Amino acid sequence: MSLKNRKPVRWLVAASEDFAQIISDIAADRPRAAEKLAERILHRVELLADFPYLGSVCPYYRKARQLVQGNYIVYYTVHRTGRLS
Repeated sequence: MSLKNRKPVRWLVAASEDFAQIISDIAADRPRAAEKLAERILHRVELLADFPYLGSVCPYYRKARQLVQGNYIVYYTVHRTGRLS
């Protein structure tokens, strides 16, 4: 996909704070594991700019989609304006 067709990815403040807290909690005991998890999740979220429908439809809220990484789920929505959140 060209740069022109990329969709902006926007993190909600609460999602960003949750992500930081999860990584921080894991890093307290396993810093390398926390770093790897953060890299994997961020990489998958970055892919959404080019592939906004990468995640599956959320079974609990059909307007949302989800990306699963290990024991963690990233919920997001695709907006008609092309914005992801």
